[in-house]
Amino acid sequence: MSDTKTFFIFHGDDDISIDQALAKMRTAMGDDGDMNTSEFDGAETPVPDVLGAAKSFPFLSDKRLVIVRGLLRHITRKGSGETGKKAVARLIEDLPTLPEYARLVMIERETLPDNNKVLKASRNMENAYIGKFEKPQNLTGWIINRAKNEYQAEILPQAAQAIADVVNE
Repeated sequence: MSDTKTFFIFHGDDDISIDQALAKMRTAMGDDGDMNTSEFDGAETPVPDVLGAAKSFPFLSDKRLVIVRGLLRHITRKGSGETGKKAVARLIEDLPTLPEYARLVMIERETLPDNNKVLKASRNMENAYIGKFEKPQNLTGWIINRAKNEYQAEILPQAAQAIADVVNE
């Protein structure tokens, strides 16, 4: 089997880092990326539709990017019943067999619990990448470093603290 990662779980409360990781994947799609990118709301789209999109052969490209938001939380929530159990089983069964051109990205804007069935199963799949993105503990320091490294700008610690205070409200 190949080292190619065909599905990704990005979860956590650091929206900026999740968005950056997703932007990097979009950029890697190249010029024909828009024609080979599909996005879904996981609360409204059945798992077979998401998997079908991921397995669809790319058009004039070597990759197909499928982004689904909130799917894992939706199908593993209390009250999802038999439908949720079937969706989880289908994902666990089909994810290891995604074609090499597939890039299925599941985004959860909260940290998934360690006992999430799909997350647990994914840890043993060679084609999986799990990214846990959590807000930095020292937000002021993070803001100062980001201004310097990303924007080549200096920011006073007091200004960074003021921004951190607003963000944490």
